[in-house]
Amino acid sequence: MLGSIPAVAVVNHAGCYGYGQGGARVTDPIGISNAALCELPRHCLQLRFFCIIVCARTHSELLHTFATYSRHLQVLQLSECQSITDSAVINLARYSPALQDITFFDAKLLTDASLIAFAEHCPLLESVFLAHSSLLTDTGIIALASSCPRLYCLYITEITCVSDASFLAVGANLRALQCLCVSPCSGLTDIGISAVAQGCPRIQSMFLGACEGITVQALYVLSRQCRSLRKAYITQARLLPAGCTEALPIPALFSVS
Repeated sequence: MLGSIPAVAVVNHAGCYGYGQGGARVTDPIGISNAALCELPRHCLQLRFFCIIVCARTHSELLHTFATYSRHLQVLQLSECQSITDSAVINLARYSPALQDITFFDAKLLTDASLIAFAEHCPLLESVFLAHSSLLTDTGIIALASSCPRLYCLYITEITCVSDASFLAVGANLRALQCLCVSPCSGLTDIGISAVAQGCPRIQSMFLGACEGITVQALYVLSRQCRSLRKAYITQARLLPAGCTEALPIPALFSVS
């Protein structure tokens, strides 16, 4: 069956397995082996979008297969992918120059080496979502910010070894940035926020959760510098007292809880 649909462009894995015009949807994770998933890139050479919502059983072999066959891949979204290794991700990055959107959720084995590979080989990246990957640090984020100037969405969630150094690099390089989500991040302070405010004039939305080093001064800088900002959500910031936004130039920009 796979051999008869070489033009499949989209694969979505969240529980069933079926094909539609121009796409494929995989939705029964229990009934689909890693070997079966590896057949998709082998036969669907025009694959552009690949998403697996629950992929705890998905192994690095799948990414190695993509590196070999899917040179048109633009979007890769892997959730709960605890068994994916750096070697597979690095190999994929080397042969996927068209990648624009990457998501790694709960990729516990991923290190900065993977992010450096994306920075070196995937200059078209526009959206990066990284969550629950405790081995990632400033080194990887700085590499992405320094080499991927088209990035307009950056999500960093539950990555504890990140500090102002990452956001200084973001502010210095990502003028196209429109959306920033950081939660939690005790290493982010007013210094990092000020760098983003001054260097990212197109930023429209921001979510800062449990960034305990942020004070009202950071909000003041955002309100004065970010003319495109539509909304900033700040939660669990212990240095922000109740009613602190009332004295800001545009109080309605901020939602503090």
